[in-house]
Amino acid sequence: MEDAAKRLDALERVLADMIVKQGMLNRQLALLMQEVKRIEEESRKMPALVHI
Repeated sequence: MEDAAKRLDALERVLADMIVKQGMLNRQLALLMQEVKRIEEESRKMPALVHI
C-alpha cells in the first residue's frame, strides 16, 4: 500500500509539472501569435514589391 501511495505521489508531481509546462507553452504561443499579428500589420503598410 505504501508503494502505491508513493507512485500516486510521483504521478501527481509529474502531472503538476506537465500542467505548469503546458501553461508556459500556452504563454509562448500567445506571444508568438501576437508577434505574427504585429508583423502582418507592418507588412500591410509596406509598398508592394513590383516584379518585372
